[in-house]
Amino acid sequence: MSSSCEPGPILALLSTHHVITLASRDDAGNWAAAVFYANDGLDLYFTSSPRSRHVRSLAFDARLAGAIHADARDWRAIVGLQVSGLVEPVAPGALARARAVYAARFPFVAGDDARDPALAGALASAAWYRMQIDEAVVIDNTQGLGQRRRWVRDAPTPRAAASG
Repeated sequence: MSSSCEPGPILALLSTHHVITLASRDDAGNWAAAVFYANDGLDLYFTSSPRSRHVRSLAFDARLAGAIHADARDWRAIVGLQVSGLVEPVAPGALARARAVYAARFPFVAGDDARDPALAGALASAAWYRMQIDEAVVIDNTQGLGQRRRWVRDAPTPRAAASG
């Protein structure tokens, strides 16, 4: 069963999870990568190496899909999100906001842990990205198999010119 929903259930799920598995594609095929995210409403901020395959794939198609959910041993316990949207590097003028949102969610990136050489090196060489969610499906099998509620942004971001 599928019905439409307001963003509230989406925001609730975004606030209780920390990892999104991003699905991308490039000329070599499909790829998936898990990244930590912090959300500011329906915008997700994440940091990744510009050399990673999922980031390089943005040149091929800047629209990514993702899945957010906890691990479950019983299909009746699955609750999560399927999302899609445009992913772009964070603009220089918005970088302070992205870092603040991320540090509020993950204090280790700004606190004493950030002095760890491995973490500090990874953060120094990473870039910041924003995914603007244009479409989301809330999956809640606790309400019965196939219980889905779909949300679509009123004015979705344009599809990437390189999309095929």
